[in-house]
Amino acid sequence: MALAHIQAEVALEASLPDSRADLYAPKFVERIHAELYLGLPANERLTDDGAKLVPGALRRGLVTAGQHLAPAASDVPELLAAWQERYASLPGLELALVGAACSHQRLLWVHPFPDGNGRAARLHTHLVLSALGLTHGLWSPLRGMARNQEAYYARLNNADLPRRNDLDERGALSQEELAAFVAWFLELCLDQARFMRELLALGSLKPRLQELLLSLSAKPWSMSSETSVCKRGGAGGTPLHGDLRAGRARAFHGNDRPCYAHCASCARELARLRSARVRNVAWGGSLRGPAEEFALPISTALAGSGGGRRLDRARNL
Repeated sequence: MALAHIQAEVALEASLPDSRADLYAPKFVERIHAELYLGLPANERLTDDGAKLVPGALRRGLVTAGQHLAPAASDVPELLAAWQERYASLPGLELALVGAACSHQRLLWVHPFPDGNGRAARLHTHLVLSALGLTHGLWSPLRGMARNQEAYYARLNNADLPRRNDLDERGALSQEELAAFVAWFLELCLDQARFMRELLALGSLKPRLQELLLSLSAKPWSMSSETSVCKRGGAGGTPLHGDLRAGRARAFHGNDRPCYAHCASCARELARLRSARVRNVAWGGSLRGPAEEFALPISTALAGSGGGRRLDRARNL
């Protein structure tokens, strides 16, 4: 399902509706649901009860979500039309953001599909914020919802409660709890935006990259074949263990068969080289061991060419 979600998100972001009315159109919600489930094999398009799920098709029967009994299926088209009218017409960016939070909860209250309502509603909210120009592809409320599932579901369920008293506005559902959900949602958005701001801050990016390079250079065999480490030994730079995909391990094996540093001869040589290297790195010494030179792809990109100076230069970032 995760892969299907990614594929649906990419496809939908590439063709976002041009107007708010279209962004909240029932057909767009149906398309979101369809994109999510069309990415699954046919034998996996099933409800929790094992019934066949038609991607993008509105439900025809009653459903429950936790303790919430969703409205009758015959009322769903009318409720979606009212949902569109209410939230597509909000003026200004601030009200549109508040409306995105309210519409998320109310769409889940309608529960228009037999299954997959949560996934469709969350992706819709992500797309709304993207269309409003708030995320710029850098952050998403989906990460915050996934990391705070207990609070997320509790706030949603509370907003499903009926109106409590004359002070709880005039609708059938609790306005007070809906406002509490909105406040929680907005704080979640701020948290995710702050997280990405700090993650991309140049002041802290360089020390974190330096730490990454030191870690990778101390544990080269933990890297995959796609990001292999090139080791060279001796004054002439004789290849000891080159690109793992190419399997250049002639000095160890006498041939060029693929090697992933798991055989005994490679492990012994790597351990010997690492022991001296780690002592140097741990005490702030040179990144190069007595008989080796490491050239990581990431350090090459950061520090440019320069042979044995690549990691020494990267360390000073």
